[in-house]
Amino acid sequence: MFQSLLSGLAAGYAVAIPLGAFAVLLVTLTAHTSVRVGAAGAFGVATADTLYAAAALLGGTAL
Repeated sequence: MFQSLLSGLAAGYAVAIPLGAFAVLLVTLTAHTSVRVGAAGAFGVATADTLYAAAALLGGTAL
C-alpha cells in the first residue's frame, strides 16, 4: 500500500510541476500588474482545472 501511495505522489508531482503555457502567462501577468491580479488569474485556472477534472471523473464513471 505504501508503494502505491509513493507511486501516486510521484505521478502527481510529475504532472503538476512542469511549467506550461498558463504558468508562464500567470508569472508574466503578475510581473506586469500585481500579486492580487496574478492570484486571481491563478484561482481562475485552478477552478477551470477542477471543473475539467470533475467532468472527466463523471464522464469516466458513466462509461
